[in-house]
Amino acid sequence: MSVSSVLVTQVQSRGGLAVIRSLGARGIHVTACDTDRFAVGFFSRYCHRHFICPDPLRMPEAHVARILAELRARQHDVVLPMWDETLQLLAARRGEVESVTRFPFQSLDALRDAADKAMSVERARASGLRVPETRVIATEDDVQSAVSALGLPVIVRPRVSKGSAGLYRVDRAAAVWPVCQTVQAVYGPVIVQEYIPWGGLTYDVDILMNKESVARAAVVCRRNRTYPPLAGPTACGQAVYW
Repeated sequence: MSVSSVLVTQVQSRGGLAVIRSLGARGIHVTACDTDRFAVGFFSRYCHRHFICPDPLRMPEAHVARILAELRARQHDVVLPMWDETLQLLAARRGEVESVTRFPFQSLDALRDAADKAMSVERARASGLRVPETRVIATEDDVQSAVSALGLPVIVRPRVSKGSAGLYRVDRAAAVWPVCQTVQAVYGPVIVQEYIPWGGLTYDVDILMNKESVARAAVVCRRNRTYPPLAGPTACGQAVYW
């Protein structure tokens, strides 16, 4: 019986390294790729093979071409992108990807909607979930309206970003619009959100679903530290249920 093989991208990330270790411990061969030749995942004992690929932000076409070349040259049962950039690039060429391996992810439109924080908030609200009040910002008048409705402090963040990139807690009304302009210049469209004070123990819940949105696994992590402090996503957490 042949050994399963998986291609994992962005293995400099903590998530990429965790995937390599988890798969390798189960006897699955892992091929890893990253833009950094010193990516930590390359040095895992469970990394069977690795290669360098171009940056997905600077050279998206070359990035996808290198991954497709690897998938065509060697048998892999599935490809697992760790970053949204690679995930969406491969989803845009789903036909080519699925001709050589499994790509167990939603459509490109669904992935883009999920990456858009303003869209995610509206979808969650429509589903009856409690969400922070959120305003899409295009002009200084939008900021004044948002501050009037939400009070201070507020959270300024990009509509699309990873982790705490571009996320700021702003305490002064006069600073909100300049911060929005700074974030927009680097990351694109901006939202302003209600600040919800730290209330003791808080938890993150991550759920793995299949293509039909059926939950297959879940993990609950207690937040020990966030970045920015008391405002951003989890920077240090501890799994309490899986």
